[in-house]
Amino acid sequence: MGHSIPGWRRFPQLSRPRSVNSVHPYQINTDMIQNQATYDLFAGKSGASKEEFAASSQAAMALPIPWVEPSDITHAVLFLASDEAKYITGVPLPVDGGNSLI
Repeated sequence: MGHSIPGWRRFPQLSRPRSVNSVHPYQINTDMIQNQATYDLFAGKSGASKEEFAASSQAAMALPIPWVEPSDITHAVLFLASDEAKYITGVPLPVDGGNSLI
């Protein structure tokens, strides 16, 4: 169909009822961000430390955290897949420490 997951919300003619949601994380505490290239990029200098990266990363968050933990993403996905979320559909759920607010 050529649409992203949020684009699926625009297709009410889907053959059977289904829940289509998406989780939108920001800076998950994994090797993908915990590396020297990322430290240097965010700190704006070569040889930056993890602490300098954390400080500059936290400045981009509405909450006082430098990044989101993998378990936070897991909890969001498990919630959306649970019976407690049975009436939630078409939702892009940011798990980003408030980064999307800034």
